[in-house]
Amino acid sequence: MSRLLPYIVFLTFIVGCQRDENPDPKCMDPTDPNCENYDPCLVENPVSADFKMESKLTYAYGYDTIYIEETSQAGLGVIRFTAVEEGANYKWYIGADTFYTRSFELLFTESGVILGSTISFTLIVEKEPNPVCHPNDNGKDTVTKSLKFIDRCDYSISNKFYGSFESNPNDSFEVKIETFNPSADSSLGCFQIRFSNLDNGKSVCSDLWLPETFFSNRYALILDGYIYSFCGSPTGEILVDEEANTLRMELFFIYDEDGDGFLLDEQRDTIPNIFHGRLK
Repeated sequence: MSRLLPYIVFLTFIVGCQRDENPDPKCMDPTDPNCENYDPCLVENPVSADFKMESKLTYAYGYDTIYIEETSQAGLGVIRFTAVEEGANYKWYIGADTFYTRSFELLFTESGVILGSTISFTLIVEKEPNPVCHPNDNGKDTVTKSLKFIDRCDYSISNKFYGSFESNPNDSFEVKIETFNPSADSSLGCFQIRFSNLDNGKSVCSDLWLPETFFSNRYALILDGYIYSFCGSPTGEILVDEEANTLRMELFFIYDEDGDGFLLDEQRDTIPNIFHGRLK
């Protein structure tokens, strides 16, 4: 056994050296600054004037706010404009007005916008370019986008969608969402939203009107569904992809299992029921 010991030590030494010569595969990532083949130009983009347009949705009695990105159309209200590029010089052209900050909000009302009309927005960005990564970049870019302002009755979320829950993909059903006017005053327009068959017929769910629902062109937030003992008393979020004509719902249900008419929020689903559907 003593004669074999030197060979065992020698082989162990060779194996150890071979492991040292082969770097960890996860560290051969050109986008990882900790890797030896890191290429900073892979994450360095040319100067861009791209920007986002987002509808501002205020809920919970005005104490909370959420922004939903719009790409082609929006309802009247506050729109936030934000340049993607950071640390640059900005010049926005919106109608007859000019703005010079990276982000700002504008209120669009019936007095200044004709429903059905399209408004264009232009951003010019100037910034010192990276000559090493992008030698042909002059540091200037211009982007123009537009939004069509539509009536709430014509929102993208107000439609019929056909799909299924992730938990049961083979059981497809129709969901109906509709913006509407529950009052006798037609001048108020479609200021409320109602739902049908959100839970695939598990409970009575026809034209469910949830006052604590806040919505924009392609998004709805249901806050206090628990006050109703039908339709699963849902809470959650609903989002429409206008380009793909798809709908995604993430809902939490609660049911009056014992029939006593009382709903306890601690009995609500802890795992969201996720629905994927397409425009019908």
